[in-house]
Amino acid sequence: MSAVPEIALTATHAVSKPTTRQQLIRALILSQVLAVVWWLAAIWIREANLIPVWYDQSITFSRVNNLANPYEVVTFMYPPWAVFVFAFFNLFPLPMSVLMQTCIYFAVITAVLFKFGGSTRTVIVTLTSFVALDSALELNIEWLVYLGLLLPPEFSGIFLLIKPQAAFGYWFSFQRRTLVRAIIVLLVALLVSFVLWGAWPMNMLNAVQAVTISGNAYSLFNVAPLHFLPAPISILIGLWLAWRSFRRHDPILGILAWLFFTPYVAFYGLLLPLGLVAIRWFRLALLISVLIWLMYGGVIVYALLVRMSSN
Repeated sequence: MSAVPEIALTATHAVSKPTTRQQLIRALILSQVLAVVWWLAAIWIREANLIPVWYDQSITFSRVNNLANPYEVVTFMYPPWAVFVFAFFNLFPLPMSVLMQTCIYFAVITAVLFKFGGSTRTVIVTLTSFVALDSALELNIEWLVYLGLLLPPEFSGIFLLIKPQAAFGYWFSFQRRTLVRAIIVLLVALLVSFVLWGAWPMNMLNAVQAVTISGNAYSLFNVAPLHFLPAPISILIGLWLAWRSFRRHDPILGILAWLFFTPYVAFYGLLLPLGLVAIRWFRLALLISVLIWLMYGGVIVYALLVRMSSN
C-alpha cells in the first residue's frame, strides 16, 4: 500500500528537478547579470581613473575599421578576418560596445563550461572571481576565440587561431578523423585569407614583435607557466597533460595543457582555465578564487584608501 505514494513522490521529484537545459538557461541569465555588474564596476573605476580600463579596446579594437588592411593599426596582431567583428562593434560608443562584448563573453564562457560538464555552481565560481572582474576591466578578445569551442570541432580552428595561446589545446582531444578535417578546414580558410589580404602573417608577426616581445610591460603581466618555470619542466607538464587529453579525448586537459606551452598568458586569460578547473576540481577552484580575491582585492582596497586619504 505504501508503494503508490512512494512512486508518486519519486515522479514528483523527477518532474521538479531542473533539467540541464533549464540549468543552462538560468546560468546564462546569471551570467548576464554579472556581466552588467562588472561592466558597471569598470565604468566606475574608469571614471575614477584608478587604473587603466579597456586599454586594448581603446588603442586597438576601437580603431580597427579598414577591412582591406587592418594592420594599419600598428597594435593589431591578429588574423585579418577578426576585423569584421571589430568593425561592427565600432559602430557603437566604446562603453556600449564593451557592454555588448562583455555580455557575449560571459554567455560564451557559460555555454562552454556547460558543454564540458560544468554546472551553475561552476559558472558562479568562475564569473564571481577576481579574474572575471579583471576580464571586464581589460576585455580582450577571448570571447571571440572561445566561440570556436561551441562550433563543430572541424570549424573551431578559424576562431582559435585569432588568439592561438588561448585554447588551441582543444585540438589535443580530437579523434584522428576530426583532427584531419579541422586541419583541412583551417588550411582552406588560410588560403582564402591569403587571396583576400596577401601575406598578412608577416604583418601580424611584425606587430607581435613590436608590441609584445619588445614591450617590457607585457613581461610584468605574464602569468604563463613558462614565465615562472624552467622551460623543460613546463613543457614536460604540458606534454603529459596533452597525452592524457589525446588518450581520453578530454578537451579540459587539452586546453589546460596548452597553457604550459604558451610563452605569454595575461591574467585575464585565466578565466576559462579557472572554470575548467572548477568543473573537475571544484574545491580547488573555489580556494584559488578566494585567495586571488584576498590578494588583489586587498591591493584595490588599499589603493582606494590611499586615494581617499590624499583627497
